[in-house]
Amino acid sequence: MANNIWDLFGINFEDLYEKFMNFQNALADKYNNLAQNFKKYDLDTEEGYENFIKDAAELRKELVKDDSVFNQKLVSILDKCVKSAMENHEAKKETKPLIKEIVDAEVNRNNEEKKKYVTPSCTCENNNESIDWPSSHLNYKQTKNVWKLVDEYIETKVKPYVDVDDEYLDKVGDGLFEFAAWLLNKED
Repeated sequence: MANNIWDLFGINFEDLYEKFMNFQNALADKYNNLAQNFKKYDLDTEEGYENFIKDAAELRKELVKDDSVFNQKLVSILDKCVKSAMENHEAKKETKPLIKEIVDAEVNRNNEEKKKYVTPSCTCENNNESIDWPSSHLNYKQTKNVWKLVDEYIETKVKPYVDVDDEYLDKVGDGLFEFAAWLLNKED
């Protein structure tokens, strides 16, 4: 008799169960496909950021084609991720000029410091022997270790944020090297 009541309402449990299982399988397939095709992007680089935006736009087009609840939720999450990535990218663009300005000021200050040690009749390029450079008091191991640290600092803390040529970075590195040598030689 119970089957007759459900038949009266037009509900077929077998069809309902089959539709539910199909929906569950389709949802699992979409999730697995999304998880398997997930890429990692380095949003700190211009190339990584551009690839992320391009791939996100393509994924969004595919998700919008199907108007399911799952796809709508994925589009919403994707839109939030893209918005966050764009805001972070713009914030980093704004800090690059500030960092370049700080580096320029430090290089200029180092150049002024070097001029103090140079007699008016010569320049650093012509007469390095007349200057008592802090690095001249370092041994080989200290020199090697300081250059290693300066190179690491330039690669990780300066290069990613400043768009300058290698000659400029060499000058910054020279200044940092002399400063580090000065710190090592500094007596309290």
